[in-house]
Amino acid sequence: MLSQARTTSVDDNCPGDINGIPAPVKNSHDSDKVFYYTYSTITQTLAGAFGILGAYVLFRIQGINRRGVAVMQKMQTREVVALHNLLMDEKVDTRQYNAFKEKRRELLSLEDWEPYGIELNLLISETSKSAHDSEKFKSEARKRVPSLKLLTKNRQLKKRVIDDLKTSVKGTAVTIILSLLLLALTPYLVNTPPWLVYGSLSLTVVLSIVCICLYAHLIIDTFPKRPHT
Repeated sequence: MLSQARTTSVDDNCPGDINGIPAPVKNSHDSDKVFYYTYSTITQTLAGAFGILGAYVLFRIQGINRRGVAVMQKMQTREVVALHNLLMDEKVDTRQYNAFKEKRRELLSLEDWEPYGIELNLLISETSKSAHDSEKFKSEARKRVPSLKLLTKNRQLKKRVIDDLKTSVKGTAVTIILSLLLLALTPYLVNTPPWLVYGSLSLTVVLSIVCICLYAHLIIDTFPKRPHT
């Protein structure tokens, strides 16, 4: 009778016991670990990938600047002389010629390729106003100033790199901040409805994938291409 009472007591206190062996109790922290691991992995992965992207962008911009300086130094004096000869052929008035001489000194003193390309373009536009045929003068001037096209492409490429980097920075910052916030709120989120828990997790994963795609797009879009022969 005592044995029967003990059995009854065990069965009442430990439902699910089999042959007197208590059933395993599910650890409530097991589900938390999945979210902790996922959010921390996303944060660390994006931080590392963005560091690599930053190094690539720095290297790429340095290469763009080196190329621009090389083009400018190679053609700077030659192109200014070519524009001077073109003006002489056009027989522009003294006022316009003196204005060109002032701009010529400024162009020859420039050491940065970006302002050189911008000023060169402005000079051609301004000087063409006094020419007999403005469009013909511009066309001929650009033929005699081949660096203008190269520097324009260089400037557009640099702008594209910087714009893509800004987009990547914004996406990375949003994703990392969201991941860290959800990481801190995980103990509370596991007690909320499943759609909220897994919806937050899915959103963070999708954002991280978008960030990786942005990194890949930046690298592919701005990677140096072999010139066509």
